[in-house]
Formats: sequence, structure tokens, C-alpha cells
Amino acid sequence: MTAIETKYLAKIAEATPRAARLAFRGHKDSTWKVHSGATRRLLQELRQEPRGEEPNNDERSHTFGRLYLSYHRTVLVDAARNHGFDTSGGPSESDLQLLGKLQHLGAATGLIDFTWDSLVALWFATEIQIRDGKQYAGKVVVVNLNDTTSFQRGVLLKDDQTVSKMFPLVSGPNDRQFYWEPQFPSDASNRVLRQRSVFVIGKATGPELPASSVLAEVEIAAEDKPALRRELETLFGVSEQSLFPDVHGFARANSQESAISRLDEPDYFEYQGSELYQRSEYERAILAYGECIRLDPERWMAHFLRGNANSESRNYRDAKIDYDSALQLIKSAGTSGNPAISALHQFYVFAAAFNRGNTNYILGNYEEACNDYGLALQARNDPRKGVVLYNRANAKAKLEQFDAALDDYDAAIQNNLQYARFNKGNVLVALGRYEEARQCFLDERRIHSFEKADNNIAIMASVLGRIGERQSVVTVYRAEGSIVSGMPEVMIFENESEKKRLESDPTGSRKTQGKGTTFLCTGSAGNVGNFGGEGTEGGSGSAGEKGFCLRVTW
Repeated sequence: MTAIETKYLAKIAEATPRAARLAFRGHKDSTWKVHSGATRRLLQELRQEPRGEEPNNDERSHTFGRLYLSYHRTVLVDAARNHGFDTSGGPSESDLQLLGKLQHLGAATGLIDFTWDSLVALWFATEIQIRDGKQYAGKVVVVNLNDTTSFQRGVLLKDDQTVSKMFPLVSGPNDRQFYWEPQFPSDASNRVLRQRSVFVIGKATGPELPASSVLAEVEIAAEDKPALRRELETLFGVSEQSLFPDVHGFARANSQESAISRLDEPDYFEYQGSELYQRSEYERAILAYGECIRLDPERWMAHFLRGNANSESRNYRDAKIDYDSALQLIKSAGTSGNPAISALHQFYVFAAAFNRGNTNYILGNYEEACNDYGLALQARNDPRKGVVLYNRANAKAKLEQFDAALDDYDAAIQNNLQYARFNKGNVLVALGRYEEARQCFLDERRIHSFEKADNNIAIMASVLGRIGERQSVVTVYRAEGSIVSGMPEVMIFENESEKKRLESDPTGSRKTQGKGTTFLCTGSAGNVGNFGGEGTEGGSGSAGEKGFCLRVTW
């Protein structure tokens, strides 16, 4: 079920009596009373209160009714007639018809908007309201216009639809409220139809809608507003442009203060996603790319870019799915023999395979990562292939495929990849080739000013000083079981008998290893990050190893 059904319509159904004819009004602020725009405007004018806010109190003097009547007659009706706004290519409109039109075009009148459509009211109630830095809940006010103790349908001949008869100066709090269903050709008729409007005529002397006449008030939590508004637009087609279909509404919907309304244009959402991505708003970028994909599921670029956004948000499994989709769609997309399109596709196969490899690496799927990096190398002889070889070497080292890792590090070194020499040095330590490892660390320090290499350079000097060139030295690499939790371990024994003594001890106790020294070596550097696309930057790389233990036993 939708949130609209569970959080809204179900509550209305609970309060609805039989034979009811419900009308609804949405407030973006649940603290607001049911005031007409005219009441708000006049009270604010008299009390010099901020515009657009709810009046601090609803107290009205005995002269307020006359002011209310004069406001409608002189400020609204007469002035509108003087400007010729009371015709729509036909006969002059009555006061009531003219006020109805002005109301829907934004004027503050004594007509209180209700609608027969509960979803229209919900749309107004889900508008974001922020005051004093706090977001406020909204509410929908529900009345039953079949309740004849509170409401009376206003059926007036056109000649009787005057300001003085609509807003009588004398009325009691228990008088029934008039309501009017507008039916007239005018500039606002499209809005009236789309919003399924019905007007309750406000009382000058108040209260404009007594509490006894309200059937229910459904509160809309502030945190629920965005999700409900999205459902209204995506599932029910209720949006600003659908409710305000005339040119005035179109302009209002596209004013500087208005959020951009829903579009069925995938390009827009792709570009929006990329703009959000560049601003590091990755979760919002994911939603924008998702809208693009909803509108155009075959758009492989959106899948690729969403994969990058998911990766930056650490949603690695979702990122992998996106890269899977991008690769499948790129391969199935035709090029029509166009060399430029073919080259573009080859690059993004290269990029998507590489990025998926990085994702698999982070997820611990090192074998799959190696396959992805291999796919990237097959797809394109790219000048940036050095980073692919470097990352693949790191994955092979994780798999303890040390000889294969050395080959990739050597190729990465040919492309002058930073850290390739250092990481190669650590693999050489695991293989027991300490002099070569020391030389790799020295080269990395000299060429790329990598100061962390100093630690391993010093350790290699100590190890070589202890064991010299003795051929009987045995090196064992253990990925787990280190003295330091979470760190791999390289153990050096003076001879095979020392190694066998450790292996023969079922407890793995360190006391059987004899005398020795344990060094904490600097771990290998991490992977190069993702490739970007369509003008967006690539992603950040993955972290390197925190270190490993080197145990020299004698």
C-alpha cells in the first residue's frame, strides 16, 4: 500500500459517516485556523503583523464586519471592475463570480477554498512550512457539507450574488454556513475544474468555521511531507502544474521561489544527478539518476553514473548492480558503424569494468575484481591502463598470488604509477626477497617522496643485518593469526626445523617460535578510485592496508 493510503486516506475513512458529502482543505501549517484570506489580510494590516503568517489572535471589534464588507466592495470588486476584470468575453460577472475568479488567481477574499478531492487538499497540506528554523506539520480539514445543522448550499440568482448578501453584517455563531459550487467561464475556470473547488463563504463576524462544523482534522507529519508529495506527483498526477493549469499558474510554478516541478524528461534528471554528484550530494544524485532510469531504462550512462554515486555513498552492492546494468546495456547498444560512438562505448566498457572491479575489491571479491580489471584491459588499450594493472596487482596480492602480482606491479611501474614500487616491495617481503624489497622501498622514497617508506626501509636494514645472505632462512606468509589483531604476518625462520616446530604445535603458541623480534611494517597503499563520466569526476579510491607484522625468529 502507498503512504497516502496508510497515513491519510485510512484516517479519513474512519471519520466518514454514512451519506456524507465530504469537502477538504489543506493547510501547510497545522497550527493555522480556518481563516479566509481576507480575514488574514485585514487583521495583519490592522495589527502590523508579518504578511503570510497566521494572525496572533482572532479577536474582532464590532466594527470589523463593516471593514470586511467595505474591503470586498471597494478594494476588490469595484477596483477589479474598473480594470475590466469582470468580463471574460461575455456579460459582466456577478460579485460572487468575480470574487471566485480573484480568489483562484491569488487574491485574498472572504471565500474559503475547499475541494471535493481529498488528494488535492493533501497536495496543499504537504507544502514545506519552515518557521523560526523549524519544519511544521500540515493538516487537512474535513467537513461534511451534508450536515444541514452546519452548512447550507448557497443557491442565489445572479442579481442576488452581491457582496452585501454574501457577507451580512449581522450573523450569529450558530448560523449555518453557506457554501457555493462555482460554475462559470472565466480565466480561473480551469483551476476551479482541476481543483474541484467548492467555496465556503466566510463570516465577517466570525468564527469563520466553528469547531462543531469540522468533521475531522488529519495531521500530516513534517517528515512525511516529501514522500507523500512524491506519491501525489508520481502515482496520482497531482502537481502544481496540474492544479494551476493556466498561464498564471504556469508562471507561478516556475517562479524563482518555486521548486522545479516534475518533468518527464530523462535528460533533465541525468544532468540534475550529475550536478548533485559534483556537489557531493550523492543520495540526492542517486534519486535523480533513478528518475532518469525510470523514464529511460535503456540509458546506460545513467546506470553508470548512478553506480558512481552509489559507490561514493558506500552502497557498494547497489553500485555493483548499476555497473552490471551499464555493461550489459552498452554491449547491446548499437553503434550504426559510427567510429566515434564505437570508441565511446569501448571507453565506458573499460571504465565500467574498472569501477566494478573496485567495487568487488571493496566487497572482498578479489577473484571477481581481477576478472573485471582483465575485462577493462581487453576492452581498450587506454593510456590509463597502468592504474588498472596496479589495482589488479593489489587484488592478486590479496589472493596471495604473489608472483602474478609482481608481474602487474612491474607493468604499473613502467607507467610510473605511484605506490606500485612500494606495494611490490611488500609482496617481495612475503616471498622472502628482502634485498629486492629494500630496493623497491628506496626507489619509492626517492621517486615519489613517499615518507612512509622510511619505516620499511629501516626494518629491511635490520632484517638483513640479522640474517645476512643465509640460504637456510625460511619465510612464511600468514594472512591471519598475527600477533597484532587484523594484520597479516610474515615470519622468518633460521631454518626448516624452526618452521616445523611452529607447525607441530597445535595451539600455535608463540613460545615455540624461540627467540626473535617482531616488526610492524607499513602496509600497502590502496586502490586508485573510479573513473567518472559525462563531465563528472571519478570516485575516491579505497584505503590501503593498515600494516603487517614481520617476525624474525632465531
